[in-house]
Amino acid sequence: MKAKVLLFAMLLIFAACGKKTNVKGVVVSKHINPPHTIYQSIYNGKVMMMIPYTHPEEHIIVVEVDWLNEKFERNVGYDLYNEVSVGDSVMIEVRIK
Repeated sequence: MKAKVLLFAMLLIFAACGKKTNVKGVVVSKHINPPHTIYQSIYNGKVMMMIPYTHPEEHIIVVEVDWLNEKFERNVGYDLYNEVSVGDSVMIEVRIK
């Protein structure tokens, strides 16, 4: 049990390692995820209840950073989503390992 706790703690430390920095990238695509509801079943003794969880609309932009050779998805607000176009340069915060 102690080994599992230690391993989990080490994974958390490694996940937290890395420096957050702002980088400039290019918007390569953008899309909207519509609002949706999922249902989770909960058992209360012999009775099963369905609990709804509603997720709001998401405005997603995909930013490519050349020198990192990676693409990052960011959920941005409605206004910023409508301000940027594909091909625009934007600044995003990323964690560099």
